[in-house]
Amino acid sequence: MELVGWCEDKSSYSLDYRYLTGNTMTDEPWRKLNEILDSSWKLSNGLEISLFMCAIDSGYSTNRVYSYVRTKAQNRVMAINGISTTHF
Repeated sequence: MELVGWCEDKSSYSLDYRYLTGNTMTDEPWRKLNEILDSSWKLSNGLEISLFMCAIDSGYSTNRVYSYVRTKAQNRVMAINGISTTHF
């Protein structure tokens, strides 16, 4: 997963990359994702930020992703359909 910060001028910055391990058909990776969703980070200027929105690619374990997303606030976590190649 990539954590991205967005500025008021709509520029974006990669803040962190993380890899969640575990079988998505079990609760383990979803529990790890919940921990990240509940986390906050303190910036060098003292400001504390938290995750505003999360998008999950539903191309693998589609039903499990949809089941997880349904347990979250609609404007906080959403399922998306990623693509395997880049098109320009």
